[in-house]
Amino acid sequence: MIDGYASMPHYADHVNTVLAALPENVRGQMALKGEGPVLVASYRDHRAVRREGRTAIVMEHGAGQSYSDSRPEYAGGRDRGDAALFLAPNHHAASRWSEAYPGVPVEVVGNPRLDHLPAREPGEETVAVTFHWDCRAAPEARNAERVFRSALPALAKEFRLIGHAHPRANLAGLFKSRGIEWVPDFAEVCRRADLLVFDNTSVGFEFAATGRPVVVLNAPWYSRNANHGLRFWDAATVGLQVDDPARLVEMVRAALRDTREMQRRREQALALVYPVRSGGAQLAADAIVRHVC
Repeated sequence: MIDGYASMPHYADHVNTVLAALPENVRGQMALKGEGPVLVASYRDHRAVRREGRTAIVMEHGAGQSYSDSRPEYAGGRDRGDAALFLAPNHHAASRWSEAYPGVPVEVVGNPRLDHLPAREPGEETVAVTFHWDCRAAPEARNAERVFRSALPALAKEFRLIGHAHPRANLAGLFKSRGIEWVPDFAEVCRRADLLVFDNTSVGFEFAATGRPVVVLNAPWYSRNANHGLRFWDAATVGLQVDDPARLVEMVRAALRDTREMQRRREQALALVYPVRSGGAQLAADAIVRHVC
């Protein structure tokens, strides 16, 4: 039987979609203790499974972003060679896993969560802003919140604005202190927002994959010479990019027009991040049956 384990809700969002697609005769439950392989979506959970003496099936919980070092949290990082299978969202992440661990099978399955993101529901035109947590793996892994927080009041004055952030970012107070509605559930963001402003977080690409425009925030410490792929910089054209907080309102206005050229560039970027745009859960389940069961 294939179980799953997730220590945080956003990990569970990914793991549960794949567990549900497994055949009933091999589908287990969300359980850390037991026997047999366990599907996980983070390094933290990989280690937890290892401590229980079980084998991990590793999938990404994001876009598969990686950096120039070998940190184990990212594709191709160290200390992951005991995995039974790597499930990658794209060829960038898959190649890093394959290069680091040539003896472990790797499958590109896209993002299984995409099929479950809700469509925009009717309502007032709304802009959402989200920030990643301030990860110190590399300058580009950090968020842009300190730079762009000053632009939030002007954005809230111009548009109906809602705030969101990575679960580890702890930014509810930032938005509430500025009178901006805090929306912790990303599915609700998808139901309500016409556009998402984001820095370095995979939900920016997930939102764009629903067919809506995004605006990409660049902090001064994001080096244009550090080509990590995907968000930095091959797929950064998924939306209009903003370096100067004073231009954020202007760029959001422009992005909401969502011209054909913007749509073309968005789709071009998404082809790199999610070469598989639907059916990812079934592809992942099939890969697990093929390689692990």
